[in-house]
Amino acid sequence: MVTKGFVFDTGYGRLLLRSALVGVLTGVSVLVFFAAEYLLHELVWSGQEVPSGWFSGSLYAVAIVMVAGALVGYLRGRFQMTGPDPNFIDELIEGEVDPRHSVRIASIGLTSLVGGASVGPEASLGSLGAGIGTSVAERRGGDEEEKADLTFAGISAVFGGLGTFAYVGPIMAMEIYHPRWSSGFKRIAPGLIAAVAAFLVLFPALGTPFLAVYQLPAPELRLWWIPLALLLGLVGAALGILIAVVIGVSTRLAARVSSPLARALIGAAVIAALGYALPLTMFSGRQELDVILNHGASLGVGLLAMVLVGKILAFAISMRWGFFGGPFFPLLFIGAVLGTLLAEIIPGLPAVVAVSSLAAGACASLIPLPLMVIILTSMIFGLPLEMTVLPSIATVMAYLAVHGTGLLEWLKQVKDR
Repeated sequence: MVTKGFVFDTGYGRLLLRSALVGVLTGVSVLVFFAAEYLLHELVWSGQEVPSGWFSGSLYAVAIVMVAGALVGYLRGRFQMTGPDPNFIDELIEGEVDPRHSVRIASIGLTSLVGGASVGPEASLGSLGAGIGTSVAERRGGDEEEKADLTFAGISAVFGGLGTFAYVGPIMAMEIYHPRWSSGFKRIAPGLIAAVAAFLVLFPALGTPFLAVYQLPAPELRLWWIPLALLLGLVGAALGILIAVVIGVSTRLAARVSSPLARALIGAAVIAALGYALPLTMFSGRQELDVILNHGASLGVGLLAMVLVGKILAFAISMRWGFFGGPFFPLLFIGAVLGTLLAEIIPGLPAVVAVSSLAAGACASLIPLPLMVIILTSMIFGLPLEMTVLPSIATVMAYLAVHGTGLLEWLKQVKDR
């Protein structure tokens, strides 16, 4: 009787049941989002391959990016979205997301993805899941505490469901180091339940979209690779600082253009020009990275270097001139391109070490969630268990160098002066 009363008759028991509901609804919403992205991408880009050579883009692609920029600018003006864009880290802390706003930001994110901007889907989906959690709490008459728990459950459902690892959401929560998570498992359980429920919805349709996306050559682990990963983690930190500086400059320039439509069109023009000259800089980088990893040697050092520079610029413009999306896949692409480039230049440098370490280091430099970066990077590259030590070491070194020293905060203060 005591157990039954705890599960079904208390507010906490209702919270867990509602977390499962949030997980199911979020899973369905993610499916709808990806189905819309796939259908629109097929409609707009059908028959368009991923070219890789110099100036191998098309005027058709330029036109599509410009149309997407115009649509993004129009939507931002229509929705009166002139302030800073949301991110799932802040939403985890705040514990409340206006459901209507989450749908609006998801629509801009979808337009950005289909339109060729250098952004990932995770920010749009994270906001969408958060909005669903808030909506369920409001419709069920939940208090502020429950609203925060279900908002967290929605975000966890997105990352746990897609990442095939239910603990991704709770790990993000614990890494934020907010007083809310000090109560331990009681606060974590809603995220676990929502993630499992979302996975049950997503797996039959999508399988494991974040698992072994790329296949790196994986010979037996060598002891000397570990200090090499440490060094590459510091290189990844330097790369992250460079990206942060470029984003800071992009932010300042964007602030001078007050009209959302004009700002988005200018950004689209730059992205289109980069895409025409270097098509591999377009989109999130998920499919384009496969080209880099499989054909890096044939592309040549010069082209790889220019793709690296072009992608950094495309990413900085995409994130600050009107388009919307997540940073993970673009940063993964940037780090992996640098790893491929170094493996081509330095004799004997194993690609599995360079690519996985620099991809993790670049992500950890700008995404202050090191455990999540380690898990997702290891999963995406399909690393054997013993190989996960490489991105783990690189992540820790990059995180300490950029965040542990306060270097990134110092750069932000300099930018704001």
